[in-house]
Amino acid sequence: MGNLAKAPYLFPGDIVCTRGTSWISRAIRWASRSFGERKTVVNHVGLIVSAGVFVEATIAEARWRFLVHNFFRAYSGTGQQVAIFRPKHIAYSRRADIADRARSFKHQRYGWLKIALHAADKLLNGAYFFRRLSFVPNRPICSYAVARAYADYGYSFGVTPYQAQPDDIWDYCVNSDNYELIFDLQEI
Repeated sequence: MGNLAKAPYLFPGDIVCTRGTSWISRAIRWASRSFGERKTVVNHVGLIVSAGVFVEATIAEARWRFLVHNFFRAYSGTGQQVAIFRPKHIAYSRRADIADRARSFKHQRYGWLKIALHAADKLLNGAYFFRRLSFVPNRPICSYAVARAYADYGYSFGVTPYQAQPDDIWDYCVNSDNYELIFDLQEI
């Protein structure tokens, strides 16, 4: 378990990346890795939508449906590793707008077909082919919801929201000067 005494205060727009231990988590990491690419680090992303100390902040995320709930209760003691990135150059008011956009997905049904299409694209070395043919563009999966919330305010993770995978968001945040890692990948 990480040292919660050093846990940061969380703000709207902070990006939560997780690495699970279940077979589905491992399958997502496998499917989102292109041939020749280094191992995928994370399999899920969410967005902090209300500020608070670590144990009080609220996260919006797509699981079996889109949820807005307590971040700490969702991840504490689960065995999943969590990392959190914060945008450096986005005003607090704009980050609150991004969080509101993410919150707007609440109660929408999960985009299960999108997961299958991501897996099918794996057969084409991650090419954006089957996902482009999808007729369910707004059914949220975790990476789509985060990427769409940011894209609606002019920010990108290097791919369109429809193409975004958790690892794309992770790679972009790790390699960009626009995001800082405020909580390193660890269990809480």
